[in-house]
Amino acid sequence: MLSVRKIAQIDVLHDEGLSNREIAERIGRSPQVANNYLPNFDAYGKKEHTSRLSKLSNCEKLHIHHQALNSTKSGKQIGHELNLNVRPKKI
Repeated sequence: MLSVRKIAQIDVLHDEGLSNREIAERIGRSPQVANNYLPNFDAYGKKEHTSRLSKLSNCEKLHIHHQALNSTKSGKQIGHELNLNVRPKKI
């Protein structure tokens, strides 16, 4: 994600007629950053993430965290004690 300062730099350099590669060199980022930003600058950084929902609630995650800090139990043991319906790998 670009900072407001970097976005302003890209806009100024683009208005001066520099190529995306030259802009990237000047701001110290990869050319792909300019390639992603310039064609669709109004929507840059506003894409909604469509990641999978967590099977664990924040409360359950907190309980796991506390259990793990205070013991040497395995994920499987913690999951069993807290009656969680997820694989130990998720814990």
